[in-house]
Amino acid sequence: EDNGWPADCRVNPWPSRDLLLERFRRTSEEFGILPHCTMSTNVLEMNVLGRDYESQTYELVLDRQGTRSVTEAASVCFFPGNLTIPRRVVYKGEEHFDGDVVYGICNEFDYGRATGRQVAIIGSGAFAVENVRTCVEFKATKVFMICRRKTLSMPRMVSWLANQSMQYISAALTLEAMTPMYGLIGVDQWSYYAVFANEARTTVNIRQKARFGIGDVYFLCMYYGHVEHIVDDVKRVSRHRIHLVSGRSIEDVPIMLKLLGFNGEFANDRLMKLKELFGW
Repeated sequence: EDNGWPADCRVNPWPSRDLLLERFRRTSEEFGILPHCTMSTNVLEMNVLGRDYESQTYELVLDRQGTRSVTEAASVCFFPGNLTIPRRVVYKGEEHFDGDVVYGICNEFDYGRATGRQVAIIGSGAFAVENVRTCVEFKATKVFMICRRKTLSMPRMVSWLANQSMQYISAALTLEAMTPMYGLIGVDQWSYYAVFANEARTTVNIRQKARFGIGDVYFLCMYYGHVEHIVDDVKRVSRHRIHLVSGRSIEDVPIMLKLLGFNGEFANDRLMKLKELFGW
């Protein structure tokens, strides 16, 4: 049973970026959304008009491809994303690497170049895990994940369990549900830096700075030895080689993908003239 899914979704459950964008466009047209949307437009300035909260409005200065305009709105909903500025680090010796040194975000890298080659991924968060899947999809021969401390990755079934539940899933149940996949790769998820639990593991907190990487491909690659997850840090690089702080060198690696996390965009706060932020 296809549950009324579009044909392209039935054929390929993991669509490409271009296929997703095309699907978004078609759906927006089908539901009559596009005439009410203004794309490729930047909000340069927001001014609050009036002092009374119940009656005040908002003046927005817009820039659409070099053409400025002003519009007034009764309310503003703002969805800039949580962390949007990539954290960038330049390692000593990058000029001698003689390969691809790129950030694995924003479609900066042609993953076809990973075919038949070894890849180093610097980082362990959600984007790093996504890059593992993509590199494997493009037939990289080996992936080295290098990070200062491991971030919990979430098996797909556990992600589904958390998202489909009407009530929140406890941290204890979340970690317990991860056991089959972590047991597969011989790793104790309870030992991660982000996990704080009592001896009986009945009172549990997860305090992790990075988001969960979600997906089963990471665990399968770890099981088959296609990925090696290394807790270390990059000291310097030379031609096709990454030298780690521990003294180990990763050789014959012509591709280094940096996934070092994101920082907040404080320009968003300034645009909204925020002095305090409540919630999460």
